[in-house]
Amino acid sequence: MSDKSIGAGSRVAEEVQYEHNEVRAIRGTEASNIAKWEKDGWELVDQNPGLLWTELTFRRPKPKTAGTYLKAFALQSYAAFRRLEPQTQKRAMAVCGSLVLVMVIAGVAVGVRGGSGSSVPSASPTKVVASASETRSEEPSQTATSTTPEAEAYTYRGPKYEIVARDKEQTVAKLDQYWIYTGKLNRSTAAYKDQVKLIVADIARDQATDKFLLEVVTNKEIALAESPSTMESFIAEHGIDYFQKAIPKKEKTGWVASYAGGFDYDAVEPSDTAFEIVWTPAGHPTFEKWQPDTTD
Repeated sequence: MSDKSIGAGSRVAEEVQYEHNEVRAIRGTEASNIAKWEKDGWELVDQNPGLLWTELTFRRPKPKTAGTYLKAFALQSYAAFRRLEPQTQKRAMAVCGSLVLVMVIAGVAVGVRGGSGSSVPSASPTKVVASASETRSEEPSQTATSTTPEAEAYTYRGPKYEIVARDKEQTVAKLDQYWIYTGKLNRSTAAYKDQVKLIVADIARDQATDKFLLEVVTNKEIALAESPSTMESFIAEHGIDYFQKAIPKKEKTGWVASYAGGFDYDAVEPSDTAFEIVWTPAGHPTFEKWQPDTTD
């Protein structure tokens, strides 16, 4: 048997297979996202900056299963067997019968099947449910925002919405990011934009600041898949293929708006004058300079 054939068998046994993961990070949070995924054993192989987001591509070696080790053992055993002199091979077969070849063939078969699967991050699935205080309906507020008798009590008049996730200190501006789900938007006319602005203004009033990031979606899966605090759990529950293939399709129409107050996406830096809404950010984005009113 030639050394060339033996070397080929060793390379097959030692070949490393990778699983890949694509993550979208808000511009300005690339470093923290990369550090987070590298901590979990992923290696950054590519990053593609976009208008609002940077696509990060990671990889890591696929976990070795029992079949992987059995396959390597079988290949090594078979290579060792073929290195024997013909007469020695015959004696081994005479002593062990066909059991040797059966183990080798079974090992290769199991190893091939075991290496064909894919895995997902090991995070445990979780379900995000907004508390009662995080769900806003169209019902009038009973709390006045001013102590003066003449002042009219503030009443939220926008669509019912839910805060699915809140991620703190995002981007270099260290702003909180809200993921808002609402199923009550009539997008047949441009009037829905006024409804979105009411949501943004309500959050601004509640937090007493207009400097934050806010995403409005009409499909809750988008929020769970894209929020840094729920992304890993979503992938663990639904699988990496669904995350990479199904979610982007939903985002084209279901990601309604992206508000940024206090952060300049073009300069990728904090700003006291940058206030903007991007409509349909994952579809055909349009931009509007707009700042919510936080005064009573």
